[in-house]
Amino acid sequence: KIWIEYNIVSPDFQTLNNKNGKFNLSLNSQNSKNHYLDYQWDINNINILMGDEIHFWLVAEDSNNITGPGRSQSAELIGKFPSLEDLFSRIEEYEDDTEEITEEIQNTIDEISEITEDVRLEFLKTDELSWEQEKKLEKTFDDFEKTFEQIEEIQKNIDNILEQSDDNNLFDNELMDKFDHFKDMLQSMMSDELMQAMEDLQKALENMDPKKILEALQNYEFNVEKFEEELDRFIDMFEIALAEQKLNELSEQIENMINKQKDLIDEINNNQDNYVLE
Repeated sequence: KIWIEYNIVSPDFQTLNNKNGKFNLSLNSQNSKNHYLDYQWDINNINILMGDEIHFWLVAEDSNNITGPGRSQSAELIGKFPSLEDLFSRIEEYEDDTEEITEEIQNTIDEISEITEDVRLEFLKTDELSWEQEKKLEKTFDDFEKTFEQIEEIQKNIDNILEQSDDNNLFDNELMDKFDHFKDMLQSMMSDELMQAMEDLQKALENMDPKKILEALQNYEFNVEKFEEELDRFIDMFEIALAEQKLNELSEQIENMINKQKDLIDEINNNQDNYVLE
């Protein structure tokens, strides 16, 4: 014979740690000296709550007419159901990374905005660009390329947040929709108009046409400001969503605690003879 023995360990409620069970495994042949088992153990019917651990081990028993029954068991194995703290901690890592990236983008856009404004004002005075000013503008194009890559990183973070939440039912539908909307906001920030403004300014700089340069500079500056406004809007909404998430987390923690308390009550009711009132 061979079977699995297990015990549920609940760090939050130590009195529940006497929940144990046994699960028999079938052998293809009783006479074979060697057995190979490939089995997927379905634990859906075992009442395991967030933060609980399942401690289990394999037990084998054999007997013959000479030596009698013999029993052996494996070392203890432990599977842990992530706690709410674990799950939200993973999400917060993506969110912290997102906040760091948006701060970097803000600093980059502030610098780009300052450069374009200074160059435009200087160009209005002299009607020409110095080599240094031209190189500064070209650097802003490279900075935007890096910014677009960072936005894609944020989108990946949001995808991971949504996946974690959906797999573990952590957010309500309204909050899920907000995080999903963030991806659309980020995509719209990388607008065709901004791309076209960069391309037009690059062409104007190559041709050194003062009129075209001024027009392209003004359009580029306008689109940079528009990008900055959209970024600020995203940051404000993201911070509001994080505050709402904290409420979701508190609600989930309370619900999980209630479920564990109900489990404790059921355990006491089912084992009244084992409890002695003092």
